[in-house]
Amino acid sequence: MKLPLVLASAVAMLGISSAAHANLVMDQVVGVKLLGGADIWTAPTDTDGFTGLGFLGSGAGFSYAGQGYYELRLIKFLSAEIGAGYDHGVMYRNVTLNQVIETRETLTVNTLRIPLLAKLNLPLPFARLWIGVGPDFAVPLSSSAKVEVTSGPGSVGQATYATRDKSSTYVTGGTGVVIELPLVGIEIPLELRASRNLSQPDAWGDRVSVGGTPTARAFTVQAQSSWDVRLAAGVGLHF
Repeated sequence: MKLPLVLASAVAMLGISSAAHANLVMDQVVGVKLLGGADIWTAPTDTDGFTGLGFLGSGAGFSYAGQGYYELRLIKFLSAEIGAGYDHGVMYRNVTLNQVIETRETLTVNTLRIPLLAKLNLPLPFARLWIGVGPDFAVPLSSSAKVEVTSGPGSVGQATYATRDKSSTYVTGGTGVVIELPLVGIEIPLELRASRNLSQPDAWGDRVSVGGTPTARAFTVQAQSSWDVRLAAGVGLHF
């Protein structure tokens, strides 16, 4: 009686071990993603009610990015993803001067983005749903700012714009679905991400410095977005 019991116990243990191993190490994926969406500049504080030039209010614009990514799924429901790629964002702010001159301020920011996500996965037949959160690091590459008259008589005088680059740390939350094609060893991720910049100050005086004269203002803008929102699609290869 003891031998069959021992054999049955051994078989059961092997089955549990195999199942645990299968759940522990699933697979690894490397791929690329294209992202597009919006960059947002929130209204700064401590403006003393002034609404003229100098990025004193909120603004928004478009953005696009390309990233490579690597994902490791350690157990069936958990995974970690790291990415790296180029991000281009533009933010606009429309300003009316003297009630007749319509102007547009533009801030353009190019960065290297390195997002890290911890993800919770829900496996489905031929797909998986996920939600995730993690830090996203932005390293400045280049930036520029300008103002132009869009309608109305007159000009903005001799106002000049410059930028100063600064690295940013965002906190990113995301969700999406990954379509799996196991027969060809690829996956197609579709996702939505939103990122809040933790490094941008709230006060206008900390975002923008002002020099020059009253008739020839010189604005230097810290080249950061406050938020960005991205839709993404890509393709990944299992190995």
